[in-house]
Amino acid sequence: MLSPIVAQNQTEIKNEIGRNEDDLFRPRYHIEISEQASLYAEVSVDCQETSVSLRLRYELRISISQINRIRQEWCLARKPGRPRKAQATKAGGQIKSLLPQTGVTLFAEWLEESGRLAAVFVRLHKIIGQYRAEHPQEEFRLLHARPETIEQKWQTLQLLPLLGIKKLSEIDYMAPNLPAVLGYHYGSSTLTQYLGELERVGAAELKEELAAAASGKWCYLDGHMLAFWSRRKMHKGKITMLGRVMAGTKMVLAQDENGHVIGLESYPPDRHLTKVVDEYCAKIAKATGLTDFVIDREVNSVDMARLFVERGWGLICLLDANEYDGFESFNRHFAGYLDDDSMLYWATWKVERSDDPRQFVLVQEPQRLLAYWTTPNLALELSAKEVVTDYRQRTDIQENSIKRMIATCALNTNFGNKVIWGPDRQQARELADLQTRQTKLQAREQKSGQLIAAQHEKIQDSAARGHEQLLAKRQAKLVQYQSQQTQLQRKVAVLEDQKTKLGEPRQRADRDLRKQNIMAFRSLWLDNAIRAFFALIKVFLTAPLDIEIALELFFFRSGLLVETESQLMYYMHDYNLSSTYQEILRQLVAGFNTIELSHRGKRVKLAISSPP
Repeated sequence: MLSPIVAQNQTEIKNEIGRNEDDLFRPRYHIEISEQASLYAEVSVDCQETSVSLRLRYELRISISQINRIRQEWCLARKPGRPRKAQATKAGGQIKSLLPQTGVTLFAEWLEESGRLAAVFVRLHKIIGQYRAEHPQEEFRLLHARPETIEQKWQTLQLLPLLGIKKLSEIDYMAPNLPAVLGYHYGSSTLTQYLGELERVGAAELKEELAAAASGKWCYLDGHMLAFWSRRKMHKGKITMLGRVMAGTKMVLAQDENGHVIGLESYPPDRHLTKVVDEYCAKIAKATGLTDFVIDREVNSVDMARLFVERGWGLICLLDANEYDGFESFNRHFAGYLDDDSMLYWATWKVERSDDPRQFVLVQEPQRLLAYWTTPNLALELSAKEVVTDYRQRTDIQENSIKRMIATCALNTNFGNKVIWGPDRQQARELADLQTRQTKLQAREQKSGQLIAAQHEKIQDSAARGHEQLLAKRQAKLVQYQSQQTQLQRKVAVLEDQKTKLGEPRQRADRDLRKQNIMAFRSLWLDNAIRAFFALIKVFLTAPLDIEIALELFFFRSGLLVETESQLMYYMHDYNLSSTYQEILRQLVAGFNTIELSHRGKRVKLAISSPP
């Protein structure tokens, strides 16, 4: 006989719920009526109590599945999922919780309440629904998961980099305190399965959501190479940051003049940026309306300038130093000064080139002369100083932000080892190069043959006329032509041998970029959200502050949450900080409170507190 934990008899229970005793308590599963009444009282107090703990606590002689059936009949079955651990202590009407990263918790609440995540969730559910409609025969967990579960798993993936987790496998041994930050926890195996299911439904289309952040006039394009170590035979390219040729992925990031990423395109590393920039810029122009671009010198060429002129787009780029010899290559006229007193000149080529529409801006520095170029439509709109200034902003907008995304948002982490096999493009390029060289040599060989035939006619004419000296010269010339033809034939034969050694068309692997694009979108979207968040809370800063320092100060400080019936009061610790950084942290906290954030219907406030 078990002892009830709630002092309540069967008559009181029956009166409270207004049912007949036979409906609730009847002989079943070898459990007595009194035991059923006590069990009912227990689960009525806490419906989330697990059947396992009830069976062990009261030493019931029935199975767990039988307890579950009884609870279902009573309509007191607990919700599916793991039981949540108690994260807080309750005292005096308040709930106190220790927070390992107070700023990340506040950031997660701001993402949820501001509606930024809602836009991603709408597109994600649309992708899943479309896949479900197109593949009614498919059956896997994501297609039948609750919307709340899908959103919680995505939010976990979204915030893992801010908890120091770059690879999903790191969750198992780094043990991040996810419940304290998000209120729920998922293991690496669950998230890995979830990511695989997202890949299956085509969630890489989420990258189109980036275009919603576009603002301003300019679009900055830059390529980022991500190295991929593999023993497979894969297409390779120059990984700039590592200084070697290896397999990987090339991502082209488009950012507006405020630094927000507005576009993402991934392609194999052996393809040059100029091969994709036309189609990519067309997508950006259609999605955002931005038609003025700033691109690194990787696309510098007359053909690229003509392409942008034909499309009606604007482009600012930098001329390669080996294309000009100082001022001697240009006709120029003075156009002003930069802030560092460097002199500016508008310039054109000294030797006119009818097929080159580029307009140049020369910057005379103490040690070198830089030549920037722009399309004619921008040359009419911008001053020389604006051309140089707009181009030089890409260092902060792209170079520095990509470094921050690598460090903070796990941009440089590889996801997915799947490959797609296809024709060996390297072999095809080598074969095409050999064929081109062979065609040129064959043309020269054919021309040499014509010269030899003409020389034979000249020799016969000289012999018929009896011109001995001229005959000797023409015979020597014939020997020279024949020697040249022999050398050309040998070169053609060598090229033919090289083509033979290349063999039959081979296969080479490319990365399957579906998972990589999903997680790259995660990283880029997270960086956009961080930029927007700190744009709101930096209103009280008295001096410029790098966003990297703000991240360290605000996101990664421990603290305390005190929850009451009306508000969520967060306290952020400021220990081990200098007086200067303590003042900066106070300014950031004051800026956060101006947001007037609410979460779960309660007002959110933040204050500074030193730990006891």
